[in-house]
Amino acid sequence: MGKAKNVGGRKCAGRDYSRELAEMLPEIIGKKAKTVQEIADEGQRSEQTTRALIDRLKADEKIHIKSWQRGLYGGRITAKYLWGKGEDAKKLKPLTDAECTKRYQKTDKGIAAKKRYLAKQKGSGFVISSVLKMNPLMSAIYGASA
Repeated sequence: MGKAKNVGGRKCAGRDYSRELAEMLPEIIGKKAKTVQEIADEGQRSEQTTRALIDRLKADEKIHIKSWQRGLYGGRITAKYLWGKGEDAKKLKPLTDAECTKRYQKTDKGIAAKKRYLAKQKGSGFVISSVLKMNPLMSAIYGASA
């Protein structure tokens, strides 16, 4: 029986789920760099198992970082791995808050949020001015210039 591992808070003989993945990895990555999540999805393994295997292979110089990928709104920076020995790509610098905001505002979601904000701003002034025109009592309370 093999060495016992602590799995889920209990000691039991562990199983190395990364062994099969290690055999499939050159086939999965092929000639296109992939993230840990993409490799895990194709290999049908957890991201944790895949990351542990990638770390071991990187230490053995069997895999290297081909490039880095930035999140949608400038968030987390993710490594893209390629099979074979090679020089690791230089990590991207994090974006400033202003750069993240500008990047978000260019997306469809950001444009829609800005339109909602502007409509709300315009709408609140419109409602008050139309009420003042219709109701002389409200006009007296808020003043004619509102």
